[in-house]
This record gives sequence, structure tokens and C-alpha cells, in this order.
Amino acid sequence: MKTILWTCAALAVALVVVATPRARADGDEAEAKADDQKSIEEKLETIVPVIDFKDAPLLEVLLFLKAACDVPIVFSEEIGELAAKTKITVQLKNMPLKAALEFLLASSGLTYRVVDGEVRIVFAEAEAESAE
Repeated sequence: MKTILWTCAALAVALVVVATPRARADGDEAEAKADDQKSIEEKLETIVPVIDFKDAPLLEVLLFLKAACDVPIVFSEEIGELAAKTKITVQLKNMPLKAALEFLLASSGLTYRVVDGEVRIVFAEAEAESAE
């Protein structure tokens, strides 16, 4: 019985080792981050044909943009709560995602920055302070 348990344990460890991807070399990791950054910057130039919401939570609009443009948009719980409470009415046509985000977020004191292949929604005031 002990032999079977040890064999199962050894097999489980072997599976974990085999299934765990190898860490990238520093150069490869830096290159991957640069590629992610470039990919997000390109997606921010995507033209959004129509953004049409009436008295909708900002959160709903952000989730729409996230899905429509296939962009990882992330934010803190605090910003999520603010975006859920903030109602907006917006009609935009043929606008780059970057400009749409700037327009939509500015009225709520928010902005975005691209970090590690994600569009992070942040408080504009905090972003201005960190830039100084």
C-alpha cells in the first residue's frame, strides 16, 4: 500500500514539474512585455464604429468596450464601484478606442494607463501625482 502511495505521489510531482512552464530568460520576458505593450497600443487605435448608451452605468460601457475591442481593461474594486454608480449618456461614432476612453473617463475623474499588457483604469489625480 505504501508503495502505491509513494508511486502516486511521485507521479503527481512529475506531472506538476512537466506541466509547469519554464521561466523565460530575462530577454525573452522583456521582449514579451514589449510585444504586449505594442499590441495594446495598436488595439487602442481600433476604431469603435458606435458607442451608444443612454443613462447607462459607466461600468457597462467599459465592459462593452472591453469585449468589442478585445482589450484587457482592469480596475480596482473602488473604481468598479464608482463606475457602477456613474450614469452616462453617450453617442460616439467611428472614434478610436483611445479617444473614447479618454472622453468617457475624464468626466468621472478617471484616466487610464497601459501597464503589463493591460489597460488599467486609475484615478486621474493619483496618476498626475505619480507622474510628478
